[in-house]
Amino acid sequence: MRIRTCLAFITLLALLAPAITAAEPAAGKPADSTAALDFEQVLDRWLQGDGLASTSLMGLRPGMAVAEADGMLSDTGYSYSNHIQAYRTARPGDRSRVRLQYMGSELGFVEVQDELPGPVDLDQARSLLVARLGAPAEESGAAGHHLVLAWQRDDIRLTAVVGGSAQGGEDPGLVRLQLWTTRLDDYERRIVQRCLDLRALPPDERTPEQVQELLRCPMSVFE
Repeated sequence: MRIRTCLAFITLLALLAPAITAAEPAAGKPADSTAALDFEQVLDRWLQGDGLASTSLMGLRPGMAVAEADGMLSDTGYSYSNHIQAYRTARPGDRSRVRLQYMGSELGFVEVQDELPGPVDLDQARSLLVARLGAPAEESGAAGHHLVLAWQRDDIRLTAVVGGSAQGGEDPGLVRLQLWTTRLDDYERRIVQRCLDLRALPPDERTPEQVQELLRCPMSVFE
């Protein structure tokens, strides 16, 4: 399976920073069972569906209308933040975020990220994910640091990234789920080619509509 290079790079870059740590559990309370419960609660919050064919993240799935996705996020208390270029809730203590990428009027990519209150047992996290989604098509990571699993079915891709943490620290663990369609790759290629074609037109031959379209092109297209 070809995981989108830019998404995989962003995912691993974020997790190859200094190791995420979390506070030591209270004495007498097994760390592994607590971590497993916390991670399972996070999955219950975000991951819905029976197998990849019906998987969604908080009800969001590639192919759904952008207007419907925006409405669902608004109804659950999320609003868009220009600062982090993602949706975030104003609920106290909620550090989750939702990032979307569009294909015209429909969703092409959904990412959810959440923090956990304690250390994450990566082996147990993997077991919970495999129990829900089956054996992954790809698997990588660093022992005691992070775990990356990827699944595919038809044009749908799902990546789960879990940041582990050593006991005795202060920072929480991390889970990031990414769901997208390979149709997004084709859409982005068409956008890039369209922008290059518009730039190649002599300025005096561009219509006002084409000028506005060119101004909306990402600067990265021309770098």
